[in-house]
Amino acid sequence: MLTASLHSSANKKELLRLLGQFSEIEGLNKNPFLSYSWQYSWVSSLPTMPTLVTFKNDGLVVGYTLYKTKKIIPGIPIYCAFVNQLGNSAYDQVWIEFNDIICIKDFKYQCIELLINQVLKKGNVTKLTLSMCKDPKEWLQVVQHNNYRYEIDQTPGFRKPLADINSVADVLVGLSRNSRNKMNRAIRDAETTFGQLSVKKYGKSETEDFLLRMGLLHKKQWMGTSLGSGFANEYFLEHHKTLCNYFYDSVDLVEVRAGDVLLGLSYNLIHNKRVYFYCSGINSDAKRGKLKPGYVMHILLMSYYGKLGFEFYDFMAGESQYKRTLSSEEYKLYTLEIFRNSIMVSIGRYLLKNIKKLFSRPSQGSHPL
Repeated sequence: MLTASLHSSANKKELLRLLGQFSEIEGLNKNPFLSYSWQYSWVSSLPTMPTLVTFKNDGLVVGYTLYKTKKIIPGIPIYCAFVNQLGNSAYDQVWIEFNDIICIKDFKYQCIELLINQVLKKGNVTKLTLSMCKDPKEWLQVVQHNNYRYEIDQTPGFRKPLADINSVADVLVGLSRNSRNKMNRAIRDAETTFGQLSVKKYGKSETEDFLLRMGLLHKKQWMGTSLGSGFANEYFLEHHKTLCNYFYDSVDLVEVRAGDVLLGLSYNLIHNKRVYFYCSGINSDAKRGKLKPGYVMHILLMSYYGKLGFEFYDFMAGESQYKRTLSSEEYKLYTLEIFRNSIMVSIGRYLLKNIKKLFSRPSQGSHPL
């Protein structure tokens, strides 16, 4: 019989100790974001603790997940729960993709059903949010079987298979003719202007220097935007320092140069012979005419990882032109909102939708952009 037990505690050491029991269970580490190394590093960075749900089948652990509840509107005791997130932009800025319940595959449906029923039957929790899930099939089956109302949204993700990649030329062959010509020109300009292209991998002892240098470049590029830079966030930094220092085999810290000139730094997650491009610091001072240092960096890295025998170079989620240009496969990540079965919740959702429609309408005489 499958059971779920909840552990809520403000004691970080105790929660980290409990997470340790999942580190060696085969079938739980499905991707870098659901791995023990990522979850441990994330919890280590937090000032407030999520609730741990442990799933057992006849006494044997078959999975777990973390969740946190948050008031939807300050001052009103109505809550939303978040799977493997806290619902706080500062604490969640490390950003989880390929999110899911963390359990052995054969028990996934049962674990999801237990989690949803446990959470949505608690007091004033009206909604459970699962963000950026690759395969929500079992979630939707549970939701529909139990007649929960739900909303689902999708975000595109992009990747490049590396099975046949052993050189820069192999990478370029897969591009459109127009893109191939542009990238050839950019590579030629980089080598003519600065010198030969090269890739360097940073060692564990160089982690601090890498994060410092990447932070400077990343903040220069992103601090003036609405997204901001995680490198200005102490919780984001603490998470990645822990991940790099304690689980160095889970990351790859690399730089691409043209001669002595840095084109970019890339922070990649490594899991099951796949490379997940997490973030970068691009040297904007290296831009010259047709030379795009970011594009050149990714092309060099796909060649580099292909030669090392990796299977995929995953740009992950987000609509960006460089991802569409350099990838050859597109997939979807889904965000699912599951609502408690309640007349009041249904009325509240109806009113909220209409309020949003009212305020989203352009004023008379204006033209929508």
